[in-house]
Amino acid sequence: MLIEPIKKMEVISMVYCQKCGSENPDNADYCQECGEKLGVKVVERIVVEKEPEKKSFGALWFIIGILMPIVGVIAGLIFASQGRKNAGVLLLVSILVWGFFVILLL
Repeated sequence: MLIEPIKKMEVISMVYCQKCGSENPDNADYCQECGEKLGVKVVERIVVEKEPEKKSFGALWFIIGILMPIVGVIAGLIFASQGRKNAGVLLLVSILVWGFFVILLL
């Protein structure tokens, strides 16, 4: 598995009240919720923001971009062997679409 690049990382220090368990800033002397005097227990929490994942081509794009043009080329060759009128256009469009999706995938 590849290591994901980290966009931003920061360390946040917080003090938790021993009576009610609420989170307080590390410089607080008394709990903001219950008013209890806070001890010296500090918990550090690391916040990490990761780069958004790149979207991958799914099965639908594979079918549209690779399989359909192959079917088009095969159909164009069959039509050409039968002497049909638009076989050349079908072959050309299929090859162009195939090339376009191969370039997109690179």
